[in-house]
Amino acid sequence: MSEIQALISLRTGDASIFLDSDPSGSGITPRSHAKVREAVETMMRGGWERTQEGFDACKRKVWEENENVIRRVLRGL
Repeated sequence: MSEIQALISLRTGDASIFLDSDPSGSGITPRSHAKVREAVETMMRGGWERTQEGFDACKRKVWEENENVIRRVLRGL
């Protein structure tokens, strides 16, 4: 499952965009594979939740990485 398919599935609560796809063009969908289907169902049951503290920590990490990139770019000028 691609990240985009996972995001769409979690945001909409519907994983059929992935489960009914045929990425190999073989006529066999991921839904027909029991372990894949079970993994997707587990992901969907867990949902996509993050505490406010978790969200804030993630944002801080992104900001720190952005600052590191800016420093490297400015050093190269």
